[in-house]
Amino acid sequence: MINISKLYCDQITPGDWLRYGRKDCGERPGEVIPQTASSRRPIVVWNITRTCNLRCVHCYNDSGIGKSSSEITTEKAKAAIDDLSAFGVPSILFSGGEPLMRHDLFELIGHAVGKGVRTVISTNGTLIAEDTAKQIKQLGVSYVGISLDGIGPINDRFRGITGAFERAVQGIRNCQRAGVRVGLRLTLTQRNVQDIDGLFEFFGAEGIERVCFYHLVPSGRGAAIANEDLTHAQTREALDRILAKARLLKQSGRKTDILTVDNHVDGVYLYRKLLAEGSPRAQEVWDLLTWNGGGLYSSGVGIGCIDYNGRVHPDQFWWHYDLGSLHDRLFSEIWTDPAEPLLQGLRDRRSRIKGRCRLCRYFDACGGSLRVRADVLLHDPWAPDPACYLSDEEIGMTESPSSGSRSAMDDLDHQVLEALQYDFPLSERPYEVLAQRLSLDTDVLWQRVERLLEQGVIRRLGASIDSRKLGFCGTLVAVRVRPDMVERAAGVIDRHPEVTHSYLRDHEFNIWFTIVAPDSSRIEKILHDVCRELSLEPSDILNLPMKRMFKLDARFNVRL
Repeated sequence: MINISKLYCDQITPGDWLRYGRKDCGERPGEVIPQTASSRRPIVVWNITRTCNLRCVHCYNDSGIGKSSSEITTEKAKAAIDDLSAFGVPSILFSGGEPLMRHDLFELIGHAVGKGVRTVISTNGTLIAEDTAKQIKQLGVSYVGISLDGIGPINDRFRGITGAFERAVQGIRNCQRAGVRVGLRLTLTQRNVQDIDGLFEFFGAEGIERVCFYHLVPSGRGAAIANEDLTHAQTREALDRILAKARLLKQSGRKTDILTVDNHVDGVYLYRKLLAEGSPRAQEVWDLLTWNGGGLYSSGVGIGCIDYNGRVHPDQFWWHYDLGSLHDRLFSEIWTDPAEPLLQGLRDRRSRIKGRCRLCRYFDACGGSLRVRADVLLHDPWAPDPACYLSDEEIGMTESPSSGSRSAMDDLDHQVLEALQYDFPLSERPYEVLAQRLSLDTDVLWQRVERLLEQGVIRRLGASIDSRKLGFCGTLVAVRVRPDMVERAAGVIDRHPEVTHSYLRDHEFNIWFTIVAPDSSRIEKILHDVCRELSLEPSDILNLPMKRMFKLDARFNVRL
């Protein structure tokens, strides 16, 4: 989610504590503000039923009346909620189908609230009568998101039922009268993009306090209307209008929370707009975007999904890939499975993403956006997101660095350095593999590497061997020598090929070095020779054999 009201309008919004790690921004007593976006537990979208009273053309999971599914029982659902609570998920979003058509929804919500988990209902709103709204309020539901995709007939054509708009509006008003926090969700397509101004007028007239504009994801029935998605130019125009309207709301004193969803490019577009306006907040917004990480920490990290069959997915659009089933394992076990390949990839996507997404100067803020869109449309979860509407020039792909200057590194240099550090392939022709991953010609890649070596950016390219797996042993040694003996001592120590590193330290024991040798007897022989040649006493040397290895991650963030 890109919070327009927070980022563009500098408005404090209720989700800032979780989305940006900010204190006193909506967190409840006992809720822990995450230190990093990558450490967050997922918000879980739970499609609790497939049954639905509408026939929405863009339904991502093909729900409706009479659709078959193997929903889990009430007791099994409660056990799953117990696990989610213990696992520390911040919120369960009950969705469908239409969640209000599941007979035990309120029982499950009550159970979750009793466990201290925030609950949200994602509904079409047509079934929220006055008594229903009061019950939602009494249960302590945190938020109700009602789906509308236009005013009047436009919405009804989306929803497949005449009168759906009026019934949803009544549901909104019933929630408001009952004191339930309520907002709208709508998906932007060519059917409704021209009505953005009218929608904002509706938000104001109805006192709507939160609105989420979703980009179309061609999953489920949404695939059938993929040709109705906005063009890149239409997307930019829509964002301009949404940003302008959000700013007007802020200037008028209204605190409507405006967000966009499912395209993290929106955050970069917003940031670039602030830069163009000369806004002093641009750097603060960049810091918020990069803390959040965009797609880096969304699917498979900060959001997950349980479908109406009890199967677990990386997000609510990735139904064609199952991570596991609640019929077999707990959600927490599925989510933390170290052998699950897609989860591994989503949690380390920087080294896998290809093409212009990988080369983009704004990757730290966008994170490659929505991976499932690339998977659905291009059949490759690591391909560039087809919904990115920024030009090659805007993302830095057309810039050429001047040679000979270390400070002139461009984003392609950054991508090359990251590929060399994070995911160097074990292959007979590793640079061909790297070039394919970066969508480059092999000669172009090697020219970049050679220039970085010449500039001293890269000091050495070579293997780092785990000597333990070859049967070797290691030790750390500290010796105490007189200051006038340091140079001679260093020569004696470094003459042994088994010495891998040596350091001068400001300490009583002023020379430290490491030894890797075939066995401990060889280490003892080296230390004996050092003592003899330097006329050291046994108390002048400390032998600190390795008991347990702690490997420092010596990979560097080249984008700082």
